[in-house]
Amino acid sequence: MNDQNRQIRKLVAASGLSISELANKINASPKSIYKWMSGVSLPNKEHLTALYKVLEDSGKLNSNLPTLDSLI
Repeated sequence: MNDQNRQIRKLVAASGLSISELANKINASPKSIYKWMSGVSLPNKEHLTALYKVLEDSGKLNSNLPTLDSLI
């Protein structure tokens, strides 16, 4: 697992949603999210942007989380 995958894990955890709920909100499969978190793959720009939108809309985006630009 690399640093990007660790940052993805932080973002997913910060969402406060289950993997299935988050997958539904960002139009991804739960399997894809598990792959991003485990280091098998990384999300594309559209999924990352959608994840940040979920965090922003829920008020959970904060300065302790990695920035979108740092992951693209």
